[in-house]
Amino acid sequence: MLYTPSGVMHGERSGQLAWGLVMLFRSSVRVLLWALLALVVIAVTGYLAIDLGLVDRVYDVGSEAWLNGKKDFLQSKFQAKGESIDRSLKIIGLAFTVVLGTLTFLTGLHYATINLPLRLQEYANRIKQAHLLERPIFFAPYASRNLKGELAPPVKVGFSDRLLSFFRTDATQKPLQRLMQSVSILDGDIRVLSAKLGMCKSQRITAHVIEGLKLSAEARFMQQGSDTQNSKNNEALTAIGKALKLDENDLDALEQAAKLAKLLSLKLPVQEYLDKMERAAQDLKTCLSL
Repeated sequence: MLYTPSGVMHGERSGQLAWGLVMLFRSSVRVLLWALLALVVIAVTGYLAIDLGLVDRVYDVGSEAWLNGKKDFLQSKFQAKGESIDRSLKIIGLAFTVVLGTLTFLTGLHYATINLPLRLQEYANRIKQAHLLERPIFFAPYASRNLKGELAPPVKVGFSDRLLSFFRTDATQKPLQRLMQSVSILDGDIRVLSAKLGMCKSQRITAHVIEGLKLSAEARFMQQGSDTQNSKNNEALTAIGKALKLDENDLDALEQAAKLAKLLSLKLPVQEYLDKMERAAQDLKTCLSL
């Protein structure tokens, strides 16, 4: 596929426009929901204030008589009872308040501290997606137009553009400059995040192994060789298997998996776990000797 600067810019602008429309829609819906909630609360509060005579006590504008007239009109027009009108308005107000209040609660729950890792992941994914949209712009000056590696002819720059380049940086070059200036920072971040990922995996593996050990301990107090005991040991082996999915060479997880497989009379898995333990121990010994 041939990438040209104009085509890349067009694709970039289209992507930005689509993302902008999505964000606008989300923000507009949020504003609309809040406005609708406020409108319902104001309408129901105003109706109750007029119906109870509070407005006439303060301003004496005959609002209660006006409201009763509207009720009489609805009663004669639709054969509706006054109690039905009152009940309908209160039910509608309560329903809207509950629904919109629930939506507000769910929005608050989404932004709560407990969901911080998920929101950070979403934020990182958005940043990554935006960077991938910018990547063709960075590659455009060096992109070949065919499999032979022939570069596309350079776009002729007018005199005015060359003159302006002395006073301002081209918009497509600013992200590239920021990227190249932050290379050393990115290298450091990668090392730190890799270490953080290794630490998190190690801790999660420990939690999985502890879960397996607890289940195995519970199985010891059950009837020997019963289906219930075997089921509990299988659950324990499943928990240890989750640890091995994170690190297939973890010696503690392999040891516990071999023990559980032996209890379940799984001869082939026992041998596989022992072989992996031997290789992992040998690799660890080699690393420590370096």
